Amino acid sequence: FLYVASQGMDLPPLVAVVPAGVAPQANGRLTPFTDLKFGGERVNDTFRSGLRAGVGYWFGPDRRGGVDATFLYLGNLSERLVAASAPGGLTLVRPVTVGVLPVGVPVAGPFAGGVTASADTFLVGGDVSYRRNLSAGCTGRLDALLGYRYLHLGDSVDVWDGGAVAVTE
Repeated sequence: FLYVASQGMDLPPLVAVVPAGVAPQANGRLTPFTDLKFGGERVNDTFRSGLRAGVGYWFGPDRRGGVDATFLYLGNLSERLVAASAPGGLTLVRPVTVGVLPVGVPVAGPFAGGVTASADTFLVGGDVSYRRNLSAGCTGRLDALLGYRYLHLGDSVDVWDGGAVAVTE
């Protein structure tokens, strides 16, 4: 059993909220009233549990040749935001950079709309090796390994916005 601290990932600002009646941008810049809801910080940097297991087998009583295998898995970490706005309420914006200026592009403002954002990470790996002892007759032990090792770290960041949808009565 493993309990591991991960470093996480730094995200740019991805989703922000602007109060009703406040323009999402002033002179091309996000206003001080903008409240970042997702991104703009390090995410998935907490402890998580995992598993490391190994098994091996020697081919003879002299233990000069054998095989071994290990498996490593760290549990998934995920941070998510699901947000929606109603007409006349908060304005959801996606901060983007146009040239050198940060600009808030409305996802939902005077219309109803929503946004979902997530950041996920996981780690899985394993190896299989043939082990051959090279130090026959010596007091110490020296083994040569020949094998295959696989390690996959998966990080993903996704943002889906429903766009602005006109509400009709």
